[in-house]
Amino acid sequence: MFASALPRDAETGQTAGTAADRLARLAQCDGEILIATDRGELPLSGLCPGDRVLTRDNGLQPIRRIVWTGARDIETVVIRKGGLGCGMPLRDTCVSAQHRILVTGEIAALLLDESEALIAARHLVGLAGVAPAQAQRLCHMEFDHDEVILSNGCWTECFSTADKAQGATASAQARELAAATSDRDDVLG
Repeated sequence: MFASALPRDAETGQTAGTAADRLARLAQCDGEILIATDRGELPLSGLCPGDRVLTRDNGLQPIRRIVWTGARDIETVVIRKGGLGCGMPLRDTCVSAQHRILVTGEIAALLLDESEALIAARHLVGLAGVAPAQAQRLCHMEFDHDEVILSNGCWTECFSTADKAQGATASAQARELAAATSDRDDVLG
């Protein structure tokens, strides 16, 4: 799930800065994650079910459902612009802690001794440019099957609750989505 979030101070865990600073950070993240679609990169906040999104393995796929919700007790992470190396992501990106991000190169080798891997954002906390955040809203996009999509210039996973063969991470994401949507604001699709 994508989140709109306010960064926390690494030492105190408190939201950093003045109220104005926090609002400015929120405005940069709130729904402004850019998603690669058949019409170019579009803000997440402007997408609807039926819009076709670029996936890593299956080309363009239609969004089946979008859920926007208040974050409540969902743990979130902010990945700063360039925090994954090679300039990725292209801008600050806020996601739920369970949201899996495709990492490559040195980060994948360091964490899993692999050339690339999907890693839950919470496992990236502590790397330069990755920190816990305080979410304001969350968004989950669902496709017919699990997909890896291009979000702010980096590949991120969108799992499908319809897929029958879900592993432990997908189950954790499903529990997180169920908890988050108990106070959902908006479900499209």
